[in-house]
Amino acid sequence: MNLIKVNNISISKTVDFFIIKFLGEKSLSLKKVDQNNRKKYAYLEAWVSIISNLVLSIIMFIFGLMLNSISLLANATHTASDMLSSIIILIGFKLSSLPADKKHPFG
Repeated sequence: MNLIKVNNISISKTVDFFIIKFLGEKSLSLKKVDQNNRKKYAYLEAWVSIISNLVLSIIMFIFGLMLNSISLLANATHTASDMLSSIIILIGFKLSSLPADKKHPFG
């Protein structure tokens, strides 16, 4: 496994790098997993899913048009629908983090 050192922490070059970059170095601590860190992980996962599905969908759509492939075009549409699902999940995260009120006592 390829490891790099960031602030005396050995991390892999893929997932952990993004966790440190976007969530902060303290998020790697397995001893303390509070609600705020879990929320940050969920948002990061949703955004990574949205961006990767968007890129894949565009690439498949372009190649589907270039190669006149119905299956690639269908798969591009399917991947775009996965992206929409991730957007709905992100909206759900936003709505679930709203404060409590009279109609919604738990937020």
